[in-house]
Amino acid sequence: MFNKLCQMIKRSITVQQQSDNTFNPTVKVSSFSNVTDSEVILPYGFYSVAPANSQAITLNILGQENNQSSFVYNNASRFKGLSVGEVQIGSQQTGNNIKFLNNGNINIKNDAGYIMLSKDSIILKFGAAEFTITATGINSNVPITSP
Repeated sequence: MFNKLCQMIKRSITVQQQSDNTFNPTVKVSSFSNVTDSEVILPYGFYSVAPANSQAITLNILGQENNQSSFVYNNASRFKGLSVGEVQIGSQQTGNNIKFLNNGNINIKNDAGYIMLSKDSIILKFGAAEFTITATGINSNVPITSP
């Protein structure tokens, strides 16, 4: 009984990129040298397509090896350096992300630049240009022109 229970929950590795072309997204996972198709489970409102060689926690539904669901994650490329209470979501491959800081600020970052939202200001930065918007005005390190 204990061995059967231990085999129902296991760590796996995805052996190919997840498929997003079916009603129930699936991924091939390998655990104990056994490769099977597994339904991907994600929290409501969140979705991603994990690359091959991601980790997974795989559950055998009703104890059946051919009836699996997996929570897929990738610790190797996860966002790092978060402080207590902070949350970061985004693409681990591109680095584009939204970070909710524990001081209430929100940072939005991509390759072109970033936006920081705080209770007192909005900062926009792209390339060498930086703009700070407050209740009293706009400051910029580059000239502002209008058409």
